[in-house]
Amino acid sequence: MWTARLSGDGTVQPWEGDTLFGGVYRRQELPPAYVPDGGVIVVRRSCLDAAVERPDNPHAFLGRDHRGIATKPGDVIDIDDAIDLAVADAVLRHRQSNG
Repeated sequence: MWTARLSGDGTVQPWEGDTLFGGVYRRQELPPAYVPDGGVIVVRRSCLDAAVERPDNPHAFLGRDHRGIATKPGDVIDIDDAIDLAVADAVLRHRQSNG
């Protein structure tokens, strides 16, 4: 709901709908939202084969059954760059020192 677009003149526009921020201005009032982190993906071999047969759809291996597992904040750290690695290192060191 808080995702927005920048127009050519720099004006902030709603990503979807007509109301910026969906009319919600406090994070605590937002509905839950989830982001796939790819921590665990289970697929059948036939799905992997289907992905090879469908180069136009790089996510074909995910099939039609999309279930997820909700994790708690801090359970998963997505490492894409050096800053993410430093954060992950700090989190792991903190967990080790606090038992």
